[in-house]
Amino acid sequence: MREDQYLQCQHFKTINHNGKSVNQSIPIVLAVDTNQKEKYNNAPALGLKYQGRVVAILREPEFFPHRKEER
Repeated sequence: MREDQYLQCQHFKTINHNGKSVNQSIPIVLAVDTNQKEKYNNAPALGLKYQGRVVAILREPEFFPHRKEER
């Protein structure tokens, strides 16, 4: 992916490829502990709050192991 395509994807969540708009949503990555993971593992949706206000809804969230050695 070229740098201009990456910036376009970051700001508009799509890139133009051969005249077509292609969805390139960026994943939201949040650290959660084991208790939170177990509590929300089968949740159909989660709300993300900022200053007490819901600003985003994650539908069908997925949880993956955190591998510190990959950072």
